[in-house]
Amino acid sequence: MRPATTAASGAVDEAYLEPSFLRRLTWLDWAFALLLAVGAGVALSRYGQWMNGYDKAVLIAAVPTFALLGWHWKPVRPLMVGLAVLSLFAVQLYQGQLARANRPSS
Repeated sequence: MRPATTAASGAVDEAYLEPSFLRRLTWLDWAFALLLAVGAGVALSRYGQWMNGYDKAVLIAAVPTFALLGWHWKPVRPLMVGLAVLSLFAVQLYQGQLARANRPSS
């Protein structure tokens, strides 16, 4: 298909010159999405037995949601990674025992 031109100026329509959204994504964008998918897979495999169907659905739906958010708003990526690291640290504080959450710290 030939690019559309305007009758008045003969200029090529700008929409045809701009690459599509998927073509503008870099390998870092795809690596970020892959990191999210792998992280969700690990979370499902390690903690899935304690999740109900709703929890699993939210986790699975969060992957494309956060991937698109990270693709459109790139500065939020370090925040997401930092929150994931802090969350994993918080889970490790329990040492696999939820009862430790109610104990006073010593």
